[in-house]
Amino acid sequence: MDPTWHDVGVVTETSDPSDDPTGDPTGHGTGTPTGAAQPSISYSITVRLEVPAGGTAISMLTTCVEEAGGIVTALDVTASGHDRLRIDVTCAASDTAHADRIVLALRGVEGVTVHKVSDRTFLMHLGGVIAMESKHPIRNRDDLSMVYTPGVARVCEAIAANPEDARRLTVKRNVMFGPKMSGQNYDSAEREARLWLDLVGLNKFADTY
Repeated sequence: MDPTWHDVGVVTETSDPSDDPTGDPTGHGTGTPTGAAQPSISYSITVRLEVPAGGTAISMLTTCVEEAGGIVTALDVTASGHDRLRIDVTCAASDTAHADRIVLALRGVEGVTVHKVSDRTFLMHLGGVIAMESKHPIRNRDDLSMVYTPGVARVCEAIAANPEDARRLTVKRNVMFGPKMSGQNYDSAEREARLWLDLVGLNKFADTY
């Protein structure tokens, strides 16, 4: 199963209006539960579906989501044909269960076929959210020669010849930037940098380039 997309399970409908989780006395269950949290982008989903081509397709989808208590934040037509439209409906829900109810409501609209559902928060976290990038763009061979080899060897040799250069050319210097910007002197910033590096297990790399 593709981890970026999933099929949303069916929510069991209540038969007794007094047990309706939405607080709707009619038992229709179309609104947001009484006292429930408001829809949030943190629980944003994108539903890929197909609808009959026609002038009412968009309003039909937005009305369905709104009646289910969600907020439509985007509608993108990803493919169109003579009879059918494929649309990505992005909407905010109040929690995971609410997102499931929105999808269930969309499945119940006549002529709508739901294909995929993606949780946008989990999509953003696939593979992690932190990346390591070069501080300098590598646009040509000259850049490569200075940033990587043989340029990096020259810097390493300079640090070996003059260890004091480690204060301005190494990992420790980068970590010290924050404390120094907060007004700490060099010695205090260095101690704090060592502390942070030690907390993440990187102290042995403090003086590496």
